[in-house]
Amino acid sequence: MLPLENESLMRGAQVIIPNSLRQRVMKQLHQAHQEIAKMKQLARRYFWWPSMNSDLEKAIKGCSECAKFAPARRKEYKPWPDSKENWEGIGMDSQDRLRVPNDLF
Repeated sequence: MLPLENESLMRGAQVIIPNSLRQRVMKQLHQAHQEIAKMKQLARRYFWWPSMNSDLEKAIKGCSECAKFAPARRKEYKPWPDSKENWEGIGMDSQDRLRVPNDLF
């Protein structure tokens, strides 16, 4: 039998969250828009419900704010083919996003 503490069902030190409150708890957990590992760690410290991990993952994947600021995935490095003659090919490095320091203007 699970113990009751302050009218909350407990599982060790974790509060068992009923279905009706899960969205609200996930919203509170995700206010800082942390990465999934940190959000899961915080949730596990205080709460528990069945399918908590997958629910948290879905919540983060569905967050437009997180998607907007997620780090860009790097493309796989592909080396240039060996040249047989000088100047057979020319390469140039480019950067797609330039950071402009605001305090210079």
